[in-house]
Amino acid sequence: MYKVSAKKIVEVLGYSQSHISGIENGTKLIPNKKFITNYLKYITNSNFSELNFYINNINEIANGEIQIATYLDSTTSLLNAFVNDDEDDSSQINSLKYEKRNGETEKEHFDFAINDIKFHLTDADNPKYFNKIKLSTNDRAHINKYIEDYIL
Repeated sequence: MYKVSAKKIVEVLGYSQSHISGIENGTKLIPNKKFITNYLKYITNSNFSELNFYINNINEIANGEIQIATYLDSTTSLLNAFVNDDEDDSSQINSLKYEKRNGETEKEHFDFAINDIKFHLTDADNPKYFNKIKLSTNDRAHINKYIEDYIL
């Protein structure tokens, strides 16, 4: 997520500062789908991968009370080149397949986007490596920017 001011959110979305603050702090009722999608699009700078990550989390947490559609854009074609089309993207983004020593294939599901490169490049809690070389925060930011410039 890129940094945005509350004032700018108010200007762009057309809601009052107190309304947005109430929703963010949980003192307002559940906002409508239009507000949620516009808010998420703005705070993620329309990064569809990140936007869909939050939408999937909201859909899961809401337990059917609210269902927001995820977004597709031209960047998904790159994702489709690496994943199998027999599953939906949200399932693949949050799961890891690997072969066990006995030759069986195992699949684990996570509550975060384990296969999203952006997740790994922006995860500040865990070290990241490329070919056993530890990447610095600067390296990860540079790689993230390079990929965003290439895809977007």
